[in-house]
Amino acid sequence: MEYQRNQKKWYRKIPSNVKFFLILFAILYIVFLMPTPYVVYEPGSAEVLEPMVNIENGYEAEGAFMLTTVRMNYSNIFYYMYSFFNPYAVVVKKEDIYVDETEEEYLERQYYNMVNSQNNAIRVAYNEADIPYESIIDGVVVLNTVEGFPADGTLQPGDKIKYINEDVIRTTEDVFASVGNNQVGDIISFTYEREEREYTTQFALADIRGEVEKAEGVEARPGIGIYLSDIQHIIDAGAIRGPSAGLMFSLEIYNQLVPEDITQGHLIAGTGEIYSNGQVGPIGGIERKIVAADKEGAEVFFAPVDNYELAAETAMDINTDMKVVSVSTMEEALDYLDQLNIILQK
Repeated sequence: MEYQRNQKKWYRKIPSNVKFFLILFAILYIVFLMPTPYVVYEPGSAEVLEPMVNIENGYEAEGAFMLTTVRMNYSNIFYYMYSFFNPYAVVVKKEDIYVDETEEEYLERQYYNMVNSQNNAIRVAYNEADIPYESIIDGVVVLNTVEGFPADGTLQPGDKIKYINEDVIRTTEDVFASVGNNQVGDIISFTYEREEREYTTQFALADIRGEVEKAEGVEARPGIGIYLSDIQHIIDAGAIRGPSAGLMFSLEIYNQLVPEDITQGHLIAGTGEIYSNGQVGPIGGIERKIVAADKEGAEVFFAPVDNYELAAETAMDINTDMKVVSVSTMEEALDYLDQLNIILQK
């Protein structure tokens, strides 16, 4: 009893204004700082692409192409409650995003997807403009390694490959050709650059066939278990991750390569992964990207065929004048842009 009385006396000694601030701090911490097991996805931004794309002596445009994003917020109590009042916000459990992987591995995978998509965007744009694509490759970088294979634990994402044995490496094709000249079990010398220093190591080549390939009798294929990408200093997307801006990057690159301005002075947004053959693939969160594009005043929004229905429904819900256009290839987008002024005048 004496201990309880001492406790009460201690609490009474705290000035009222201090008690108020302590309680206020506790409330603010719970509402704004205390983490939850959720992530909130909401409309992000529509970013003009011209500053992100650097084509030497590229042509300028009166209009602009924009990529669209979805904002991912690590949810606190405030964001969690706010999501119920925002029809274009969605709450997702973190464990449903990082399935069988850590957050770091998830971000690495998104980086890998982004680089692949950007490489495809560059290739497609240069092919459409009938300009040799190989002329812009500036080396080969490691995107990731495969667990359990020789490179795992030695090479890291961002390592630039310089030599394999005595072969100078400039493109991913050089890597495949050099490694392919060897057999499973052979030892190869591998020189790479990391943080402006060169390192040389040796790997014993492993059989990198998958189980299906083995079952089908495909011949043993030597490798060390790495994902690679050609390096091109054309696109700098900052912190943006994922493959969904591929189509819009292709359009922006193409517009800087050719003398005619395919924007025709208009503001054009969109989304969609681009494949190396020019096909446009579906993406996630298109309803939130429609909202972001409308807020920035886009006049046209390119949507992949598989996402078009939801994109059109969202455009109707928010009562936008923005035209939502379904595309399945880069060429379809270019054909539409060729008639853009006529279409928008209707």
